[in-house]
Amino acid sequence: MLFIGSYVYNILNKEIILTIDELHAMNLQGKLSEDEGYVYNGFSFVYYGNRWNTMFMRDETEYTLSLNFGPKSLDDVNIIGNGTIGKRDIYVAFDLSNRSKKMPYLALAAAELSVNLAKGLDILPIAACLNNDSNACYDRPIVSCGDKDKDVVVIDDREDPIVVFNNNCVVLRGKDKDILKSVDRFLYYWYDIMN
Repeated sequence: MLFIGSYVYNILNKEIILTIDELHAMNLQGKLSEDEGYVYNGFSFVYYGNRWNTMFMRDETEYTLSLNFGPKSLDDVNIIGNGTIGKRDIYVAFDLSNRSKKMPYLALAAAELSVNLAKGLDILPIAACLNNDSNACYDRPIVSCGDKDKDVVVIDDREDPIVVFNNNCVVLRGKDKDILKSVDRFLYYWYDIMN
């Protein structure tokens, strides 16, 4: 392969792979199929690098948001309750006492949430646990939704995907890969992309 500017030119297939910016431009012109991109609430979403990507502005800086799911596939993930978080440190917690095959999804969900809190919102998340039943939690803060002095995000690997606000706590719930749907739905809500 030969790299030319922002293009990648594959000599064998004579194929030009477009940059993400070029894909957004084509998307806004209606030149992509719905599998490749769409516009949602005024935001251009393109499928690039096996993820759905969009751009948003915060404090006059443009950020790229890259998540596992696009907003159209999350319309059925409900947000219930109300509350506010993000005015102080945010504790990202889950229960490690019942480790299972679901652990990779929980770890991926926590990583996706934490990266986006830090990158897009300038919030440094604090890894925490809901209880001290495992070696991984011996040096971590133990938190719960009942902590009135802490903002807590609980990643819960049960039931259908849903986002539940309760004052200064939010629970992101979903089985297996569906936990990623809850995380992405929460992030789109927080970035004012989905109401």
